[in-house]
Amino acid sequence: MIALARHIEGLLLKHDCVIVPNFGGFVTQQVSARYVEDEGLFLPPYRSVGFNGYLKLNDGLLVQSYMNSYGISYVEALQQIETAVAEIKSELHATGSYELGGIGVFKLALSGSYDFQPCEAGVVSPELYGLDAFMLHKNEEKVEAVDANLNAHVEPVSTEKFIERSATHYVIRLNREVVNYV
Repeated sequence: MIALARHIEGLLLKHDCVIVPNFGGFVTQQVSARYVEDEGLFLPPYRSVGFNGYLKLNDGLLVQSYMNSYGISYVEALQQIETAVAEIKSELHATGSYELGGIGVFKLALSGSYDFQPCEAGVVSPELYGLDAFMLHKNEEKVEAVDANLNAHVEPVSTEKFIERSATHYVIRLNREVVNYV
C-alpha cells in the first residue's frame, strides 16, 4: 500500500491525472495565488488533488510505473496494484478511513462511496518550489505623515515663476525635489 502511494505521488509530479484501476483517478489542478485580506497574507499558487471514483479504466500509466520500478511484467504489475487496491478497500470498510501517503485521506461514506480529503499542503509541484507566503502590512499612517510633510515644505508659488512664454515655445521650470518625489 505504501508502494502504491509512492508511485501515485511520483506520477502526479509529471501528470495531471493518475488512474488506479478498479479504484478511481487522482486529478490535479492549479490553484492560483491569492490574497487573504483579513490577515494581510499573500499565499503562493499550489497544486490541489481531487479524486474521481468514476475513473476506473486502466490507462496503463500506473502499471508502467510498477513495471519500470520492479522490472516485472504487465500482468505481475497489474496483480500488485489489484492487491494494493483490495487492501485499501478492506481497511476502508474495517476502519472507515485510510490515509494515502502525502496525497490525502479517504473516508467511507454512508452510501458506500469514498470521500476524499486532499492533503492541505497540496501536491508537490517542481515549478512551484521555493514559493512561500508573505505578509503585507498597510502603512496608511506613514503615507499621511509624508503627505503632511510634503504640504509643509511646498510653498504656494504663482505659476508665473514656473512658466515662461515666448512666441515660439514654452519653458516650464520645475523644482528638482518635486520631480524626485513624484
